[in-house]
Amino acid sequence: MAAEPLHLSTTHDEYDLGEHLDYIEDKQGAWTIEKLAAQDLDWQRSKASVPSFGFTDSVYWLRLSIDSGELGPELADWILQVSYPVLDWIELYIPQPDGTFQKKTMGDHLPFAKRDIANQNFLFRLKLSGVQTFYLRCQTTGSMKIPLKLLNAEAFHHTITRENLAIGFFTGIIVVMMLYNSFLWFSLRELNYLYYIAYIGLFLVFNLALNGFAYQYLWPHSIWLANYSIPISIYGSAGFALAFSRRFLRTQYNVPLIDKFIFVLILWILLGLCGIPFLSYTLTAKLSTSLSFVLNLVLISAGAVLVKRGDRAARFYMLAFASIWTGMAIKALQTLGLIPVSSFSENGIYIGSIAEVILLSLALGDKVHHEQLDSQRKINSLNRDLEDHVRTLDTQVEAKTRDIKSMLVHINQGIFTIELQGGVVSIGADFSDYLTEILESKDLAGTALMASVFAHSSLTSDELATIQSALTASLGEDLLTFELNAGTLPREFDRNFSGDRRKTLEIDWCPVLDAKNEGVGKILITLRDVTALRVLQLQNSEQQDELSYISELINVPVGSFSRFMKSARILISENWRLLASSQQWDDEVLKILLINMHTLKGNARGLGLGKLASQVHEIEQYYMQMRIDPDKRWDKEQIGKGLTDSEAILEKYSEIGKHKLGRSEISERIWVDKNLIRAKILDLANFLLRPAPEDIKAFLKLTSDDLKNLIFRRSGEVIQEALRSLPSLARDLRKEIPNVELAVDEFNLTEHGEEILKNVFVHILRNSLDHGIEHPEVRIASGKEPKGRIRVLLQLVGDHYLRIRFQDDGRGIDLQRLREIGQNLQLLPKDRLTDVDLVANLIFHEGVSTSKTVNEISGRGIGMGAIREYFRSSGGEITLDLEKQSRSDADFVNFALEMRLPLVSVIV
Repeated sequence: MAAEPLHLSTTHDEYDLGEHLDYIEDKQGAWTIEKLAAQDLDWQRSKASVPSFGFTDSVYWLRLSIDSGELGPELADWILQVSYPVLDWIELYIPQPDGTFQKKTMGDHLPFAKRDIANQNFLFRLKLSGVQTFYLRCQTTGSMKIPLKLLNAEAFHHTITRENLAIGFFTGIIVVMMLYNSFLWFSLRELNYLYYIAYIGLFLVFNLALNGFAYQYLWPHSIWLANYSIPISIYGSAGFALAFSRRFLRTQYNVPLIDKFIFVLILWILLGLCGIPFLSYTLTAKLSTSLSFVLNLVLISAGAVLVKRGDRAARFYMLAFASIWTGMAIKALQTLGLIPVSSFSENGIYIGSIAEVILLSLALGDKVHHEQLDSQRKINSLNRDLEDHVRTLDTQVEAKTRDIKSMLVHINQGIFTIELQGGVVSIGADFSDYLTEILESKDLAGTALMASVFAHSSLTSDELATIQSALTASLGEDLLTFELNAGTLPREFDRNFSGDRRKTLEIDWCPVLDAKNEGVGKILITLRDVTALRVLQLQNSEQQDELSYISELINVPVGSFSRFMKSARILISENWRLLASSQQWDDEVLKILLINMHTLKGNARGLGLGKLASQVHEIEQYYMQMRIDPDKRWDKEQIGKGLTDSEAILEKYSEIGKHKLGRSEISERIWVDKNLIRAKILDLANFLLRPAPEDIKAFLKLTSDDLKNLIFRRSGEVIQEALRSLPSLARDLRKEIPNVELAVDEFNLTEHGEEILKNVFVHILRNSLDHGIEHPEVRIASGKEPKGRIRVLLQLVGDHYLRIRFQDDGRGIDLQRLREIGQNLQLLPKDRLTDVDLVANLIFHEGVSTSKTVNEISGRGIGMGAIREYFRSSGGEITLDLEKQSRSDADFVNFALEMRLPLVSVIV
C-alpha cells in the first residue's frame, strides 16, 4: 500500500520530497509501470532527505503521492525538480483520468534541447488535482542519487536565481584567479603558474559539468561530453595538481619515495584517459573518483613530511590545499554513497575551492619572493667568486699561452689561421712549425692562402675561385654565413712539389669568433699530410676486393668454373655480335640480349659468383628501361660499357683463379683434337654395325664409351651440376631446400646439348623456387610438408627425341594474376578469360611474370620466354601439362613442363 500522501497547503511553496518517497529496486530493469501500479510490491520508505544508492546497475523506482486538495485551480501548476544533472535516464509517469499514465523522459543521454524547461537540472511541469500518485524511474551508470523538490513558479524563480548567483560567484572567483595568475606567469615565466592555471581551470569545468551548467551552455549538442566531461576533468585537474605539487614541493629531491607514487598516479591518469573509449562509464567513474582519495593521501603525506622538516613552502601548501581536499573528499564520499547528501556535502567544495585558490596564489607569490632572495644571495656570492677568479685569470692566460706556443712547436700537424688583410685572405702570424715542413716553405706569415697552400694543386680554376669566394664571404660575417659556405670548401686535395713529388693533403676548417662573439674574425685551419695513409688504404681496398673474389671462387669446382667461363664468354660474345650488327632499335635483338644476360646472371648466381650476378642484374635493369623509355633507346655506347664491365669481372675471376688459387680454365681439357676423337667414335659406331665376334664388339663398344666420356659429359652429371644452385637460391628466397627426385637415363651430351640443359635448368629452378614452391609457413598452413618437392625426368624416347619433364608440388600457376596481366597488355580477349590453357600459356610471353616485385633472382618475365627460345632454336618444343580443373575460374592450376629435343642435336 502507498504511504500517506504529501498534503500541500497554501502556506508553503517549496517541498523537499526525500522523506515523502517510497522506493523499490528493480535489479533486472524489466518492470513496467503497469506492473508497479497494479501489484502490491515491497516498497521501502525513504528516510533520507536525498535518496542515494551509490554506484549501481539496478533501476530504482520512486513513488510519490501528492494531495493538492487545499489548493484551488489557480495554484495547480507546480514544478518537480531533480537537481542532479548527471543522471542518464529519468522517466516520470503522470497519472491520467482514464487510469493510464503519461510518460515524460529526461536525462543526460538525451540532447539538451529535448527538455521542457531550459535549465541545468531536470524539471517536469505538473498540473496537480486532488490525490495523485506519480512514479519516477531512474537509471544511470554513475552514482545514483535523486534529490527531489516540488516548487511552485515563484519558489522556482527564487531558487534558480539563488543557485545562479552562487555558481556565478564561484565561477567569477576562479576566472579572476586564472587571469591574475596568467599575468604573473607572463611576468615571471614560472612554470608552476601554468600548472596551477590548468588545474583550477579543469576543476572549474568539473564543477560546471557536475551541476549541469556545462551541458546547458558549453556543449548542449554533445551527449558524449555531457557524460564523460566529469571523469575527463577529474583526470585532467588531478594530473596538473600532481605536476604543480611535484614542482612546488620539489618531491624528487625532498621526498623521492613519495615522488615515485606521484609517477604511479600520473600513469593511472594516462591509462584512465586512454581507457575512457573502451571502459564502461561506471568503471570510469569509480576509477576517477577513487583517484581523488589516493591523490589526497599521497599529496597530504608529502606536505606533512615537509612541514615536519620545517619547509616554509610546505606550510603554505598544506594550508592552501587543506580546504579543497576536505571539500573534494566529502564530495567523493557522497558520490560513492558512503555519506548522506546534505547542504554541507553539496556546497562545501565551493567554499573550499575559493579559499584554496586565494591561499595558493599567496603561497606561490611567497615562494617566488623567497626564491628571488636566494637568487640574489647566489649572485652576490658569484660576484665575490668572480673577483677572486679575475685576480688569477692573467696568470692562467699567461700559462695557457705558453702551452699553446709549445704545442705549435711540437705538434705534427700544420695548424694556422687565416684572416682578411687588405681584402686578401692571408695566413696569420702564428702557425705550427710542422706547417713549413708540409708546404716546404718557411716564409708563410702574411702570405696569400691561395698561393701558399693551393698552388700547383689538383683543384681546377673554378674550384679555386669558389674557395676564394667562400672564404671572402665568410670572414667578418656571422657564423651562419660560414656554415652556408662551408659545404663548398674542400676536405682533401693533391699538390705537386719539386722533383715530381705529389702529396695528398687533408684540410679542416673551423671558424673563430671575434672579440664580441658577433662574427667570424678568423678561420682556424688544420693541414695533414695523408699521402702514406691513402696508399695503405688503396692497397687494403684492393686486397679486400681480391679476398672477396677468392671467397666466391674457393667453393666453385674447377671443372664447373671452366665450363661457366666458356659459356659466359659465348653469351657475351653473342651480345657483342648482335650489338655490332644492329645500328638502330630492334625489339627482337633486345629480347635476345635480355635472354642471354638473364641466363648469364642465373649461371653466375648458381655458382655463387655474386659480383658478376650483381653487375649483370644492373645491365638487365638498363635493358628493361630501354624497352619502356624512348629516351634510352639503343644507346650502343652504354650497352657496350655494360658488356665491357662484365668482361672485366670475368677476367678478374680468371686472373685470380689462375694466379692466386693455381687454377686453370683448361685444367680438365686434354691435348687431343676433338674432331679426331669424334671421327674415331663414328668409325667405331660404323664398325659395330658389321658382323664381328661378340667379344671384339664388346671391347670396341667399351672403348667407344670411354672415348665419349673423355670429351662429352654424362646427362646425370650435367643435371647434378645444375642442381647445385638450389641451396643458394633457397637461402636467398628464405625457403627450405626442396627434395629432388631424379629419373635420368644416362647418355652422353654434345656440347650444344649440355649448354641447352644447363641454361634451361637455370631458369626452371629459379622460377620453381620463386613462383611455385611456397614459403614453409604457407605450406604448413595448407597441409604440406615445409620442404618442397621437385621431380625431374630425362628419358630417351627411341631414336627420335629426348623427353624432359619437370614438376614441383607448389601452388601452381597464378591464373588470376595472368588474367589481369593478359587484359592489361591486351594479350587476352575478354571472351577467352575462362580458357585455362590460353591463360596459363601466357607465362611464355616475354615480359609476363606473376611476381609483383623485381629482384636479382626473378620477376622480369624473361625466364620462361628464354626457355622456349632455347628449345625453338634447337628444333624442340616446350608445353604445359595442366592438371584437369573442375572450375574454369580457378585461381591456381598445377602443371608440369613437358620438353622435347631432337636427339641429333643433344646426344652423341
